[in-house]
Amino acid sequence: MLRAGGNAMDAAVCAAAVQGVVEPQSTGIGGDCFVLYCPKGQGDVLAFNGSGRAPAGATVDWYLANDAWLASVQSAEYRRWVDVQYA
Repeated sequence: MLRAGGNAMDAAVCAAAVQGVVEPQSTGIGGDCFVLYCPKGQGDVLAFNGSGRAPAGATVDWYLANDAWLASVQSAEYRRWVDVQYA
C-alpha cells in the first residue's frame, strides 16, 4: 500500500481488511471500528467512533417474546474506514 503511494492510514485500513479475510472468525467488516489518528503536522488527535447502532426492534420485550436472535448492532466499520481516508 505504501509503495503504491498510500499513507499510513491507507495501510492501516488495508491491513484491517486483509485481517478480515485471513481471520474472519476474529475480525471483519461486520464489526466495530475505533480509530485515534494524528495527521502529520497537526497536534490534534482525531477520534472516530465506529460503533454500530442497535436496530429499532432490538428491545428486551422483543427478545423475550420471540426467543430469537436479532443483530445487536449494525456495523459501522466500513463507514469509519471511508471517513479516515478523508480526515
